[in-house]
Amino acid sequence: MHKYYKVLLTMVNYEILEVITMKNALLILSILGLMLLASCTAAVSSQATETAEIPGAAATEPSASVKEKKTMIWLDTPLTDVRTGESFMFSDYAGKTVLVESFATFCPACKKQQQHIKEFHEAVGDSVVSIGLNTDPNEDAELVLSYANNNNFDWTYAVAPNDLTQTLVDEFGTAIVSTPTAPIVMICKDQSSRLLPSGVKNPETLQEEIEKGCNL
Repeated sequence: MHKYYKVLLTMVNYEILEVITMKNALLILSILGLMLLASCTAAVSSQATETAEIPGAAATEPSASVKEKKTMIWLDTPLTDVRTGESFMFSDYAGKTVLVESFATFCPACKKQQQHIKEFHEAVGDSVVSIGLNTDPNEDAELVLSYANNNNFDWTYAVAPNDLTQTLVDEFGTAIVSTPTAPIVMICKDQSSRLLPSGVKNPETLQEEIEKGCNL
């Protein structure tokens, strides 16, 4: 009887050991799983921190395609010649160099700049196209025409629609509408463009900027 009891006890011990071993295995697997999860979370957090520390990572530069799309918008915006009433776009002048003068009629620096534009054309003729673009939201075509005629400025003049002005600001910054700085955008023959340095530019400076081109 004692012998059978001993065998039975041994079998019970094996069953208990097996249960304990299984529980331990499950516990170990659970711990390993938690460690793996914690490791992955730490790695992701570290990567995010490193990305945030990279200058400009949070606000990436617009892609080339986005910039090109914005440029196409303002180049293809219909404008009206205040003299003839005819519609035109900057893109109509592909193959030519164009100087776009952002101005307001009350602005002394604008008038001085356009006097230099007149002198410039006396030297180069029609090889360069000039377009006076009024970007003051309070001025209209009639006022711009009177201004151009009174000053004997005989090139193309137009009034910028508000959406065109905003697109130009998006492209070149607020300097494009800061008329006291005599802003000029140069559109090159391939329709690339750049904002020329601020300040009134004499004919010699204008010629130098044209020779530099747009892709500096």
